[in-house]
Amino acid sequence: MKKQACALMAALILCSGTAYGQGWRIEATGSIYENWGSAQVVTAQGDYACLGMMQDVDSGLLSVVDVSNPSAPVELSSILLHDEIGALAMQGDFLYVGLKNLGLLTVDISNPLLPTLLSTLTTPPGFRDLTLSGDRMYAVHSTYWYHTAMAIYDLSDPTQPSLLGSYMFDAVVMDADVAGNYVYASSYTGGFWVLDVSNPAIPVLVSQLMIPDNGLSVAVQGNYAYFGSSDHIFTLDVSNPANPIVIGDVAVGGWFADLIISGELLYANGSYSGVTTLSLSNPAHLSVLGNCPNSDNLADMTLTGNTILGASGGNGIKVLDMTVPQRPTLLCIYSAQRNFQEVAVRDNLAYLAAQPGGFLIVDVTDPSTMVQIGCLNTIGSATHLLLQGDYAYVAGDWQDSSTIVDISDPEHPFVAGQYYLVGHFADYVEATGLAYACDTWYGIRIFDLSMPTNPVLVGSYQDPSAGIVWDLAVDGDFLFAIAGYYDDLDDWYGDSLIVLNIDNPVTPVLVSMSNLAQDPKKIEIADGYAYVAGVNPDLRVVDISNPAAPITVAMVNYAGIATGLQVVGDYVYLTGYGFLRVINAANPPHLVPTGNYKLPQQAPLDVVAQNEMAFVCNGEHFEAYDCSAASPREEFSSIELPQAGSIAPEICNLMQVRPNPFNPSTVARFELRVPSHVSLLVYDIAGRLVATLVDGWRQAGMHEVTFDGSGLPSGIYIYQLEIGDFSTTGKMVLMK
Repeated sequence: MKKQACALMAALILCSGTAYGQGWRIEATGSIYENWGSAQVVTAQGDYACLGMMQDVDSGLLSVVDVSNPSAPVELSSILLHDEIGALAMQGDFLYVGLKNLGLLTVDISNPLLPTLLSTLTTPPGFRDLTLSGDRMYAVHSTYWYHTAMAIYDLSDPTQPSLLGSYMFDAVVMDADVAGNYVYASSYTGGFWVLDVSNPAIPVLVSQLMIPDNGLSVAVQGNYAYFGSSDHIFTLDVSNPANPIVIGDVAVGGWFADLIISGELLYANGSYSGVTTLSLSNPAHLSVLGNCPNSDNLADMTLTGNTILGASGGNGIKVLDMTVPQRPTLLCIYSAQRNFQEVAVRDNLAYLAAQPGGFLIVDVTDPSTMVQIGCLNTIGSATHLLLQGDYAYVAGDWQDSSTIVDISDPEHPFVAGQYYLVGHFADYVEATGLAYACDTWYGIRIFDLSMPTNPVLVGSYQDPSAGIVWDLAVDGDFLFAIAGYYDDLDDWYGDSLIVLNIDNPVTPVLVSMSNLAQDPKKIEIADGYAYVAGVNPDLRVVDISNPAAPITVAMVNYAGIATGLQVVGDYVYLTGYGFLRVINAANPPHLVPTGNYKLPQQAPLDVVAQNEMAFVCNGEHFEAYDCSAASPREEFSSIELPQAGSIAPEICNLMQVRPNPFNPSTVARFELRVPSHVSLLVYDIAGRLVATLVDGWRQAGMHEVTFDGSGLPSGIYIYQLEIGDFSTTGKMVLMK
């Protein structure tokens, strides 16, 4: 796909680079995807919908969603803005975005995967509604309380809207519709207003009618206008705009925020009653045809074909099938709220597995402006993936159905099959065509992928005493796996390194099983060594030159719980709770840190390195970091090593926790040699923060703090002590 130039305006669009913390020899380069926030406004045209989300009081997210299959919408792209989104309108290849404070944006959506900002127009603040009619756009601006402006914009050049004229209402106008040369508006104080806009430069008030209810919405067709209020829908005869007359009303629910007319049908969005379908065959006597269950609390709605899309706050989009007016149904509730789990990078394309069930393909040729080029909803959840040729094998935790995706055309991935495995493929050996899987219930399983869409089980190994196999790696005729298990209290026990001889994959043979005394998460093999990432220590290096007797040669405990690991050449890339580190492993028994970057406290789940870039799955974000200064191609001897103490500064005596085990409380002690900022956090074994014991500046000297576990279950807890740039972790055991 040919990339389009993206004209990002700094005053409006947030930069893609992340800025979580300071780095040493690592620089944040780019980030893609954002938290959806609360869906507030929606518009649609054909197969695409655009959704405006509120992130916080100062920012909003604009999302483009493919709704060609209404039962399975897919987000294609998003833009994070420096302002809240008040209103949206689509026409052809253009999307108009009305911001609360910073004006009107024109966005080219001809390529939905890469929306491009074309222009920004300074306007009155507070966009509340946008209505398109021909080459004009009519906007309701909430300028300040009790006053509303109607602005009319010229769209004859759709890329450069310009103001034609405006009218100031002495009321709070909530909605407006256009028919011919007239604008019909509803006001919160019960006013129904009619403006003559035949001369858009000078709109003229034609009439004003008071209706005894709060005016929230309005829709016009022919000689009739429909006025939605807090309790009723009123019908007005507007055949004479100078003298509108109420000819009927119906009470069908409450708080009608939107009205949409389609032929002889009126769709009414009641905040409390949901979406109701009414017949317009007799405008003076509206009759209710049906109501859609579970469609209440929509902040906005739009109609495309026979489908209504509703902005449903924190729930994202509610998709309603209105094909049968008497029986409207809720098809699905869709949110692109993702949690990125695993990544694989090949040929400048990143393949991502995300929860819930998402498979995404991102072009990372330019890491500062990464672009999604393909996406697919998988059969189940998506937590792990393995690439093999033209296929991606996407698996989910605790599910027996996983998805085989054809990626021969990365812009159009499709489901090519499925396979059954309560676990995930962890490694593939091209020479043999075999894939090796961690299966939650059945240990290690070996599949023949010579027919990629039909994996065939050829061998397996299971040792119940080893527990659940979490990850594995293959090196020649040997397979190395890490395993463990939980007891009835969800406490982690059994930290094993399993070595199998797989010379005959049909009947793997156990070579050795050794205790790691570590909660293992990931394993990689390189040049006769196994690198194991986990908890306490973060990284363990094991000499596997003799598979029958693996020997630990190095353990390091840099900064907490390690969750992501990759070894590339002489360098180890490690991610975990709050950190990305690059470590030189040219001499594996003597690891030397060469770079670090402070990340948020959520756990990055995976890391992949390519061309001195580290790509990190970090919760809701997929991020790129430039590690060229930390992992140079030249000899390691040319690197300027950090000053003594910059990695583990001599500013404290490390913390002691006594008693340990404890019930119900224990005391943590540490000594500061210089005044420092101290953070002392406690996590459970699942990585959830359970206590903040210290977070602030402390003077030099001995310090004690009590951790009270009275309200917590028995189990293993992890403490993380940070003093300046130094960090260490350890275990505590609560035994009740």
